[in-house]
Amino acid sequence: MITVDMTIREAINVMWLLSNDPETKTLRDRLIKAIEIAAGDANTTLTLHKFPDEYRVRVIQIIRANMGWGLKEANDWVNVVRGKSVQTLVHTPENYGEWGVFRQYETHFEGGKPNTLSASSKAINDMAIKLREMGCEVTTG
Repeated sequence: MITVDMTIREAINVMWLLSNDPETKTLRDRLIKAIEIAAGDANTTLTLHKFPDEYRVRVIQIIRANMGWGLKEANDWVNVVRGKSVQTLVHTPENYGEWGVFRQYETHFEGGKPNTLSASSKAINDMAIKLREMGCEVTTG
């Protein structure tokens, strides 16, 4: 008898390679993450403190790819860090055109707070590397 020592992720990857069905990749990734969390392999945390607003979509893509979440879950999680959108009216002499008052609004975000998630150490490390490369403030634990 041969004993093989594998992680849950490795076992599911082997099953997926044997089936060779590309349509099952998304289901496979979500299954891996769900089993790791249920089995207690999700003992590492990642906390996102801030991120450049121009990378918001990329941050959501990274979270989805590594956590197996849908678009709504990842978007909601990122919006906690981003905060609430607030528009303020900007009063400057340049805002008054020849036809009267020209209104110009400035948008910024207020009330953002760090958000934490738990996953396997591999998923957390992958996310942390990618997020830090974009200039995000991230801590892991």
